[in-house]
Amino acid sequence: SHAKINCQNIGNLRLSLRPIFHGLHGASSPPNLGGVPKGGGGPPFSKQNLHPELDHHTNPKKAIFIYRVTTPLRKNLPYLKRIRKKLRNNMTPAEVRLWILLNEKKLEGRKFRRQFSVANYVLDFYCPIEKLAIELDGAYHFTPYQMAKDKQRDAFLNSIGIRVLRFENKCVWNNPDGLLERIKSCFGKV
Repeated sequence: SHAKINCQNIGNLRLSLRPIFHGLHGASSPPNLGGVPKGGGGPPFSKQNLHPELDHHTNPKKAIFIYRVTTPLRKNLPYLKRIRKKLRNNMTPAEVRLWILLNEKKLEGRKFRRQFSVANYVLDFYCPIEKLAIELDGAYHFTPYQMAKDKQRDAFLNSIGIRVLRFENKCVWNNPDGLLERIKSCFGKV
């Protein structure tokens, strides 16, 4: 049988979480108090990374605080290294062609990285200064399932401040100048 969730149960839940969060808060104390060194590490829910926001939809007398995590986003996670390397060594012909056009700061001095991962996603090309991801899509990306996955992925990347440009593979061959102009048009709009 399932227990009903009511105010009593929610109150108990809050009480049971307090020791957990209290323990995490202590982990970000200064090194002389047993914490992590300045600028190094700390758990994602440490006190320094939690910022309360007042839920503006509620009555101020019954204010609810929502905590958002502001931990720096992990890039190029070690467990994705093998996948990134495999993708780099097996680039599609369109990706190779675009890499030749972007490599060595050829596009207005902007540095691009290939097969760069952000969180759990591996981006085809990424310009860190512009926070711009470029994805080349082949026929595989036009199936309903993959289109939904790509939409979800793009929404996540946009939510963390990374703009995503998607091009069909054929654009690299048929209109490379137009493709590069479209990329350049996004520069300086961080």
